[in-house]
Amino acid sequence: MFSTGSLILGGVASVGYNDALVTLTEAKWDPLGNGVTVNASGNSLNLQTTAVYNGVDGQPFSAKLTVKATIGGVVETASGIFKVVVKNKTLDVEQNMAIDKGLWYLHTIMGRGTAAAPNTPVPTGWWSFSGTSHTTAAALQAFQINGHVEAGKPAQDPYVHDVARGLAYLQEHHEDSGHRGAGRWKSRHVRWHHAGKRQGHLLQRH
Repeated sequence: MFSTGSLILGGVASVGYNDALVTLTEAKWDPLGNGVTVNASGNSLNLQTTAVYNGVDGQPFSAKLTVKATIGGVVETASGIFKVVVKNKTLDVEQNMAIDKGLWYLHTIMGRGTAAAPNTPVPTGWWSFSGTSHTTAAALQAFQINGHVEAGKPAQDPYVHDVARGLAYLQEHHEDSGHRGAGRWKSRHVRWHHAGKRQGHLLQRH
């Protein structure tokens, strides 16, 4: 990002490599990594705040998200680092900031549901603007051309779940319309962990 620019710090918290909502007792951002915290707005899948960074070209910051939840009668705490790098203001930097902001917006407004499958219900997701199927396809394209794919690592990229849900939604409605091709429901493996962070690409703000 460029110096004095406004940046949305966004993160998710989950129990396991899934995107189920978690009831949090506390969620705080430390935008500058200096111990000064602010409350994160939203739910466990949309923990955000807005921060402004001042610095010279190449100066790094490490924003920290910390969450607390009572799980199985035990208070659990998890945290993660959101890396920010200040860059000189250029068209490319502004473009990348706009893309990141747009993808996070799509993440926050996605509709959620489930679709019937041979064994267990499959999580689905959709976006509705001037329709549903075609806007969902457009949203999926935006995620995937920016490196967020179903085969990614959900522990590092929560958009993996968004893409998986969107593809499942399109497959459900494609099959419901009578266009059954080679595609069939495939099992999606879920692994469990404690997380309160976004990493990798989503954390690298330049």
